[in-house]
Amino acid sequence: TGLIGAFLTLLMSDLIEDHYHKSVIDPLTGVYNRRFFEEKVLKVLGFTQKSQHGIIMVDIDDFKDINDTFGHAVGDEVLVKFAKIVSKIVRDSDIVTRFGGEEFVILQASASITETQKLAERLCDEVSKCSIETQAGNLTITASFGVSSLSAPDQLESSLKMADDAMYGAKEGGKNSVVVRDP
Repeated sequence: TGLIGAFLTLLMSDLIEDHYHKSVIDPLTGVYNRRFFEEKVLKVLGFTQKSQHGIIMVDIDDFKDINDTFGHAVGDEVLVKFAKIVSKIVRDSDIVTRFGGEEFVILQASASITETQKLAERLCDEVSKCSIETQAGNLTITASFGVSSLSAPDQLESSLKMADDAMYGAKEGGKNSVVVRDP
């Protein structure tokens, strides 16, 4: 019975871990979901008095046109490949989150606003250079990036809003660019 008990404990542990994984990962893109971001990100960071983190809000440019022209299946392929491109470039300690639709948030832990801006510029450049293979053929995309910083847990909402406003500034300024708004 001891062996059976150990087996059942291991099995339950795997089931719990699998359930948790499914509850925090976006099933399409494989990056974290908004629920994880909103519930866990502040705990994951472990703020100290000298902590500064970067926030990048990203929106794929003209994504609605991709869905309208090629269909949602191709749009899904673009989202998956976009998430892979971003995930390859960011550091392991950074948190990539699908925030909704074609919007993503990247939290760059322990990074200055300058470091975060450089990451956003690199991502912007790399995304625009990539040819994404889809069932409709190879597509090129661009994205607009908004950058802000976060230095205290109670600033999360305002920092996200600043990054979002900056991203819309990038879109209004012609898309495929990075705009920084720092408190």
